[in-house]
Amino acid sequence: MEFTKNKGMVMKAVMPERKGKVDGKVISEMVAELCKLWEN
Repeated sequence: MEFTKNKGMVMKAVMPERKGKVDGKVISEMVAELCKLWEN
C-alpha cells in the first residue's frame, strides 16, 4: 500500500528531529492525514 510506504518514509525523516519535543502519536496522526490527502 502506497500510504504505508509514504508514512514510513516521512516518519523516519521527522522523528529524529522532533523526538522528545512532540508526542510521536501526534506526529503519526498528522503524517497519516497528510498521506491520505496526497493519495487523493
